[in-house]
Amino acid sequence: MTTDSTNTVYEFNYELNNSSALIPLNNLNQLTGSVTFWKTGDPITGVTSTLTSVPAADGTQLVEFRNIQVAADGGRTMEIWETSKKNNIGTVHLELSLSDGSVATWQNGASLPTGWSWSADTDKPGALILQGKGIALSVGPVKLGTLSLTAPTNAKHFELLLNGCQLGNDTVPGFGITSDSMTTGTDGLYQHLDMPDDTYALTSIKVIDTVENTTTKNAVDLLDAITILKSIVGLTTLNTFQEIAADFDNSKGVDLNDAIGILKHVVGLPSPTPEWVFVNQAADPVVPIIVDVMLTSQLTWLAFCAVMLMVIGRRKQAGQLLHQIT
Repeated sequence: MTTDSTNTVYEFNYELNNSSALIPLNNLNQLTGSVTFWKTGDPITGVTSTLTSVPAADGTQLVEFRNIQVAADGGRTMEIWETSKKNNIGTVHLELSLSDGSVATWQNGASLPTGWSWSADTDKPGALILQGKGIALSVGPVKLGTLSLTAPTNAKHFELLLNGCQLGNDTVPGFGITSDSMTTGTDGLYQHLDMPDDTYALTSIKVIDTVENTTTKNAVDLLDAITILKSIVGLTTLNTFQEIAADFDNSKGVDLNDAIGILKHVVGLPSPTPEWVFVNQAADPVVPIIVDVMLTSQLTWLAFCAVMLMVIGRRKQAGQLLHQIT
């Protein structure tokens, strides 16, 4: 939700449609929705929605992608670890599928035993085969190496699939990570198509332009500080969403420091730059939540601009919502 000088609110809606019932990684889903002006229903442009796989917790899979870093151009680096409890793993075979246009490079892990060797087959576009052998690895976790990937042709959509893996004589089930982003146009609509079964973090960001930044800053005045002071002494009650906006210093609460911060802003002292925040309407707006999204399930997002009751400018990071797509 976001408010402006007329105290209006923006709303962010989405629904999930599961298009098939195949095995994981082939079971493709689509997440679609819209960003609208809460009171009028007018679409909101310029909201970037990103749906990204949540990596498995360390130690829960025999092979894991860890410490994933995303570059500004869409390239990625990540560490690949094995976590087997066996002490006789002397061979590793990994078959990876890459996004179109992405090129891979591999760097051996520094903690591998002396004499351990790797071969990386990159002859087939969109594929990478890694084979390692040597003295048996110690009981996991063991960092096998670092994988670097250039940006895919479509920088807004990334996939990395582990299609086949052998740790010694043990076969590791395939899995993958996916990320997809898009920015709403004048219709306020967004969609994430062909998303495999996975647990995702949905984040949404809207950059505040110069005009909007000036509008929100100018809308903050003495009355906003008075409203906070009244809430502190019990003369008025702020609802949950007003408390988010009134938390000027991002201390996870509303107190005298917030009123003082606004008074400083009013007299021209340095103040925070407004930012957008997205929370789920039905949930605690401060804490990200996990939602099991079933067939045709719907939820509502509220998109907060970092302003205030009638509008307080403040800094706040974009929230996120985790989805279990099944």
